[in-house]
Amino acid sequence: MVGNTWGKVRVLEDEKGKRHRTAPPGTPTVVLGLHDVPEAGDRLEVVQDERTARTIAQKRQGEANARRQEATQRRPLSLDDISAQIREGQMKELNLLLKTDVQGSIEPIVNSLKQLNVGDVKVNVIHAAAGNISESDVNLAMASSGIVLGFRVNVDSSAQHTADTENVDIKIYEIIYELIDDVEKAMKGLLDPTYVEKIIGRAEVRQIFNIPKIGKIAGCYVAKGTIRRNAKLRVIRNDDIIHEGRLASLKRFEKDVREVNEGYECGANVDGFGDLAVGDILQFYIMEREAIQ
Repeated sequence: MVGNTWGKVRVLEDEKGKRHRTAPPGTPTVVLGLHDVPEAGDRLEVVQDERTARTIAQKRQGEANARRQEATQRRPLSLDDISAQIREGQMKELNLLLKTDVQGSIEPIVNSLKQLNVGDVKVNVIHAAAGNISESDVNLAMASSGIVLGFRVNVDSSAQHTADTENVDIKIYEIIYELIDDVEKAMKGLLDPTYVEKIIGRAEVRQIFNIPKIGKIAGCYVAKGTIRRNAKLRVIRNDDIIHEGRLASLKRFEKDVREVNEGYECGANVDGFGDLAVGDILQFYIMEREAIQ
């Protein structure tokens, strides 16, 4: 048992990749054979049989799912989240906290927000004041599951740190109608999320193996980051991109794995591309939802 997952130990490796039959106290060890990837800090426990392990794992997974669902219901929302919930008919009120550059900007913005009429969804300005966005503003938005809107203001460093840690959404505007327009789009469920590319890892092809009925398998060394089986990839040769796609398989020691970290070797088969060569670079990337600033 390791946290919420379980399995039978198939391989024990030390930090140099050498296999052992046992691991004494104080020895860093790679354990292969679990059904899923545990969380950092999970405790490894030995149980008497697979049935016991599976029963305990299922119970822990159920408890973890319940905790995640509860946290999701209480967590601060972004405009994207609000749009999704409105589309699903789960939300009827939008809580906003407004900070402006001067006192005179508050009234026209608040009046414009209150005039928005989108079905049963209502705007509730829980707090409006002049000045930069502070940590107390972020805490108030977090307590009320609200959004922090700023008009020509800055965000204090402590407030930004708390917002990043607690996933509180802060959005700054320079033009009033853009602020009103974004809120209205969120209320209508029309605010489409924006996705940006994030490079997560880079592997070097060091050897090619021809496997019957499978094709070419690239013996790779992960030079940077982490490579994942479900991530997108580019094959780069002499600084030119010659193929884009995904992996058909990713293995370590003939075992299918989901990811391989920097400094380790692996075998990779690129789906639909049989022209890999020694020296090629496999660049892995994912598309992440862009955080609203």
